[in-house]
Amino acid sequence: MIDDDYKIRVFSILETMSTALMPLGMVLYGFLYDIFPAWWILVLSSLLLIGIVLVLARPSVVRKAHPELNELKAVNSW
Repeated sequence: MIDDDYKIRVFSILETMSTALMPLGMVLYGFLYDIFPAWWILVLSSLLLIGIVLVLARPSVVRKAHPELNELKAVNSW
């Protein structure tokens, strides 16, 4: 449905952004490790990640992101 040329462009932009943000994460975590104990940072990061996953994995959010799942569910119910 989407031309492959556009997919390549979007994924290249996403890859470039993720690669460019890695040094920022290193600086941020390096600063935090200098101030707080390591286990605090790891526990807080883990809890934050679990919270984000639980919020984004709700069925209503998944249905909005993937409307084709509603159609698949209707077909499978027959």
